[in-house]
Amino acid sequence: MPFDVEHALEKALKCQPLDALSTKVLCERLKLVLIRECNVKPVPAPVTIVGDVHGQVFDLLELFRIGGPVPHTNYLFLGDYVDRGPFSVETITLLALLKLSHPERVTLLRGNHESRQITQVYGFYSECMRKFGGPTVWQYFTELFDYLPIAALVGGSLLAVHGGLSPSIHHLDQIRILDRFAEIPHDGPLADLMWSDPDPDKTGFVISPRGAGYVFGHDVVWKFLHMNGLAHIVRAHQLCMTGYQVLFEDSLSTVWSAPNYCYRFGNTASILEVSEDLGRFFNVFGPAPESERQRPSNEAAPASGGSGSSSGSSHGTSGSSDKAEKSLGGGDNGASNNVGQGGSNAVKAVATAPSSALPSPASVASTAAGTIAMSAVGSPSSGTDGDSLPDAQSGEAPRAAEHLSEATTSADRK
Repeated sequence: MPFDVEHALEKALKCQPLDALSTKVLCERLKLVLIRECNVKPVPAPVTIVGDVHGQVFDLLELFRIGGPVPHTNYLFLGDYVDRGPFSVETITLLALLKLSHPERVTLLRGNHESRQITQVYGFYSECMRKFGGPTVWQYFTELFDYLPIAALVGGSLLAVHGGLSPSIHHLDQIRILDRFAEIPHDGPLADLMWSDPDPDKTGFVISPRGAGYVFGHDVVWKFLHMNGLAHIVRAHQLCMTGYQVLFEDSLSTVWSAPNYCYRFGNTASILEVSEDLGRFFNVFGPAPESERQRPSNEAAPASGGSGSSSGSSHGTSGSSDKAEKSLGGGDNGASNNVGQGGSNAVKAVATAPSSALPSPASVASTAAGTIAMSAVGSPSSGTDGDSLPDAQSGEAPRAAEHLSEATTSADRK
């Protein structure tokens, strides 16, 4: 039976994974799309930028209800589609199908978790083994990850990347000439772009406690923006308890899109809506209602789930407040991005689903080696997401939680 993209997308929207053969065809077709995209992909505004989603597929569906469906809204995803959450297969399958169906509406960048080594430690590998009885589907997707672009340039003046900057990269052209069609290395400029973090207490570049990449200060950001004629950098990679953070006098933003991360942090999430005039609006939302969720299955056969629907909830804080609450105009080919689709009363609806009604941390943290202790993730008050480069010799994740940014409030931004 020939591969039917529309039928496959219909299944994915019901959170049903495809069979192994269909997944292979999907990945092979999408490679042909991605290979034509450059390392730094130009993305027109308006566009909605999405941070880490980490296998929380029902929250991804909630995100689409908040931000608008594809293709009516243009989306730029910053990576980290898999690991941590229990529905990584369903999440990456849905995003891959949306990209294949609407290649000009959806942009998928690579994150540090789109990696063979990292996915063997943080859950995606073992999820594929459990759901398909072998590593074949994991191999299809990890080969696909090598084709994902590294960065995007929104409206010619906003740089989007998963992690951060690198001391080896001073100009965008140096990103454009990197060989991305390979596993993410342990060090070097490609690793830095995936792993680095900003730090308001640092200047210059300092070796990151994550074990890969660097932490960098405001001077690094301002110099890079000036040398490349840019206005802003947006990235993901760090948990923000309020869903986003703005640093360095509004020159860099972090967007985090996995609400109640690992079903235990109690954080809100956000998407960053960029208008045609490059105004920025953080649309904040909470987890999908428990009634729309499905508990993860431990059986080897692919699990099927019901489609989710939600009343939606949103809240915004804008770096350009006088324009943030306006409906964004049509983008290329007539796409439109709508700010605050939850309505004027939506902010009152933001809520976190009761922890007792959600999958247990043990089921979320399952990995190829067994179960990673949730202490590696950190506590909600610690401001950490637990990501660190596995030890090169043992393949195990370091237990020490690395330093990550604290979430800010709108009162902190000028």
